[in-house]
Amino acid sequence: MKGKMRKELGLSPAILTFENLDELLFTMDEYIAFHKQMLEKYGDRLGVLLRNDGSADDSFQSSRLQIESQEMEQILDKRKEGKRRDSGEDVGWISFESEEYALKVAKTGQNAPSSVKEISALFKIIESLKSKIGILEVARRFLDELPSKGFAAEQKFLVVFRDGIPRQVIPTNESHLQRRKFRYSEEFEVEILE
Repeated sequence: MKGKMRKELGLSPAILTFENLDELLFTMDEYIAFHKQMLEKYGDRLGVLLRNDGSADDSFQSSRLQIESQEMEQILDKRKEGKRRDSGEDVGWISFESEEYALKVAKTGQNAPSSVKEISALFKIIESLKSKIGILEVARRFLDELPSKGFAAEQKFLVVFRDGIPRQVIPTNESHLQRRKFRYSEEFEVEILE
């Protein structure tokens, strides 16, 4: 088994080769553990921010509610306008956009301190990680059941990952023990064609 998590999992899409089902399951276990570790790290950071900003503080609550109400107003305004886009600015954010990519930069100041933006981002990230961990655990269970569905555990597997989640599994019916090795022949004959 490998001791390091596969770097290719950071690509989307990515196709990875596994020598057998055990190697695939080991990689899935590592990946799930990594997500849980990051969830804990972000949860700790969120806790620190909430304690430092005094989440029970009326000023913090009111600024958070103010931002949320401004965002709701903007959503309602956009619905009223139909599909027409406004100047490209979200409340509290500056947007830079091209056809392929969009980047948001938080406006900070009296109305929206950076810690409020970070707290909001951390809540979204934590929810996303929880969801992804759930999906990865289900995928891992499905993969673990492959032998009971008639797939040989000792065969080579090609797995297509999209956003770090296995989407397609391609059994090769080729065992790494059965692979033919390349042999070099020192003696050979060449027949001359006329």
